Amino acid sequence: MATLISASGNTIIEVGDVDDVRLAGFIVQAGPMQIDEEGPHHMVQWGLSNYAGDASKPGVISDVFGRVGGPTPSTQTQVQCD
Repeated sequence: MATLISASGNTIIEVGDVDDVRLAGFIVQAGPMQIDEEGPHHMVQWGLSNYAGDASKPGVISDVFGRVGGPTPSTQTQVQCD
């Protein structure tokens, strides 16, 4: 299974306000801790506003796993998840 890791603490997957999106079969792993003026980052963000979508074209996310504190050695900066 593919593992997607945030390289700089940013959001890994962002799905905009669109219909009929399908995401499946991967792991998302939190990246290094980062605090900035943009606020918290997320591993997966679905939607950007209050868009309700189209019920006839639903988005689907399945078999997606989040990991915090993966194989990073304890001597390196630890990871975060908001």
